[in-house]
Amino acid sequence: MRKLLTLLILTVSAVFSQAQKVQLGKVTVAELERKTHQIDSSAVGEVIFSKARTTFAYKAKENRFVAEHEYQLKIKVYKKEGLSLANLEIPYYIGYKELRPEQLRVEEAATYNLVGGKVQKTKVASNAVFKEKVNEYWKTTTIVFPDVKPGSIIEIKYKLKSENIQTFPSFKFQREIPVEYAEYKTEIPVNYQYKAVSQGFFPIKTEEDSKSGSQGYENEYGQTEILNYTARVTTHSTTKLPAIKNEDFVDNPNNYRTAISYELELIQFPDHPVKNFSQTWEGLVQTIYKDSDFGGQLAKSDYYLSQLKSLIAGIESKSERMKKVYAFVQDRMTWNGDNGYYTSDGVEKAWIAQSGNVGEINLMLVSMLNMAGVVSHPVLISTVSHGVASFPNQTAFNYVICAAEVDGKRILLDATNKFATPGILPTKTLNWNGRLVRQNGNSEEISMSTPEMTRSSFSIMCQVATDGSVKGKSRMQFNDLAGLDFRNRFGGMSKDSYLEYLEKYYEGIQIENYVVANEKRSVDAVVESFDFASSKHAEAIGDKIYVDPLLFLGTQSNPFLAEERSMPVFFGYPRQLRYIIKVDLPQGYALESIPESVNITTGQNVVSFKIAAQGQGNSVLISASYESGTMLVNSAFYPNIKDFYTEMVKKQHQKIVFKKV
Repeated sequence: MRKLLTLLILTVSAVFSQAQKVQLGKVTVAELERKTHQIDSSAVGEVIFSKARTTFAYKAKENRFVAEHEYQLKIKVYKKEGLSLANLEIPYYIGYKELRPEQLRVEEAATYNLVGGKVQKTKVASNAVFKEKVNEYWKTTTIVFPDVKPGSIIEIKYKLKSENIQTFPSFKFQREIPVEYAEYKTEIPVNYQYKAVSQGFFPIKTEEDSKSGSQGYENEYGQTEILNYTARVTTHSTTKLPAIKNEDFVDNPNNYRTAISYELELIQFPDHPVKNFSQTWEGLVQTIYKDSDFGGQLAKSDYYLSQLKSLIAGIESKSERMKKVYAFVQDRMTWNGDNGYYTSDGVEKAWIAQSGNVGEINLMLVSMLNMAGVVSHPVLISTVSHGVASFPNQTAFNYVICAAEVDGKRILLDATNKFATPGILPTKTLNWNGRLVRQNGNSEEISMSTPEMTRSSFSIMCQVATDGSVKGKSRMQFNDLAGLDFRNRFGGMSKDSYLEYLEKYYEGIQIENYVVANEKRSVDAVVESFDFASSKHAEAIGDKIYVDPLLFLGTQSNPFLAEERSMPVFFGYPRQLRYIIKVDLPQGYALESIPESVNITTGQNVVSFKIAAQGQGNSVLISASYESGTMLVNSAFYPNIKDFYTEMVKKQHQKIVFKKV
């Protein structure tokens, strides 16, 4: 290999591209005096520039290159809400199986303020840099900048050294505050060819050039030698990017952030075969499966055999065996909060401790089901918070679940969740596609979006008083994913705390005689019932009373207010909400008018709403339904969704009118 590297002799003259001149330490009075962002006056700060540069360093003793990533960042703070920018947290990966952990070193960091009309620099002290191991895969370095206030500028330069040259850390051009200028440059020996994968909605300018490179190193005899080579120089840059904002109805903003990633495709030296590194999903899964912390764990069974035999004794049905084993693992094991598809301590230690990470619990489940005669496979996925697995690499996935084959159906299971039932997964796992891994390491792509409609129903029977107050009874039923969401959100909450939340959520109603059924793990729906009193959902004016037809269940305002939207609209999973409301007239009043019946829709199975009202003696009966049938909707459809919600809110607030006789 060393002989091959010496073949990288400079053959062409270097031509340098002229990038925008941005340097650390060049803070001006004018920059410090600036009070607001020139375009977005609501911005709490801005990135004046963000630069990164990736180069290779030759390690003679190991006869290979390693990657060095240098980062420079200059940030202006405008408002007190932006003071959190002074705590900069940088994550880096340490979970490699065959490589050493990445190393991060802060080289420069300082705060700049305007004091007496002059620029004052305050350096970050060494004791203001904190390193923390998040889990077995990630570490963070947090830099706490001193004396930061509205008007301050902070600067930092740091380096990340990594033995991983197959993929580089994604460079994020776009951030949570506006970015004036961002640049990512790579200087890589021409024998190493990479594929650049960009994402986001804003264009990235790319310039390519070449330059000569040389590095000194010490050979095996202690002598200094020089390695000369030609480097391909690629510069990616953008300017004036708006802040990426965490809007409502977004799965993960990082999926749409303007960014770029690098993946090694091949290494080619003269007179030698091409070494192909282009990773496929199948190849990645094979690598994962062969690892002792994945496939090796699936092969272990001695630790649970005796209990499994007792558990399924006398049960012939594959479906019943699956349910029995699934519930057993859920009840025995407690998730320790760590994601990952590899095991940490191994399934045997996790079994004894009755606690483990995602890999330990769900690989244990796969193994036990197979041993029980239920054909099962692990499924590698990326959770919603982790983002979309856009191309195959070790960090594409961060979770593993189980797929059981029962009576010709594939049933997905996640034993880390105490409330989940067969086929009903936590919503955090419903993210694009996963890879089902077979016993030989082969794999297939499966969808992680649910096609089934989740149904919830709401019923109210109430009486309106002459002063406009309302009293009645309510019953709510949450099925399938809606039931699981309810259990996950409120399962650990005390009754008093939950009722306080519920009264606030429903705009100040008073609740009594609250009862809930099936709030623990169950295939049956969660059912809530309670008595309520409200003074906010009907109003007496003169000789008339005006009543909101859906009372406290109506949508109060349109959540889609922006004129335009760049990110897709995420509805989570298909759902149907049905409402039946019976309103009794107060004594001495007659029905004057009811809302008109309407049926509105965006079309294309995105969202729809219908409502109908009719008088029945001394009562008014309201029936309504809302449906969303698509998980993710392209932003081009946003105007239709915005108009739909505007119309729906309007129709939900057409009043029932009672008139005094």
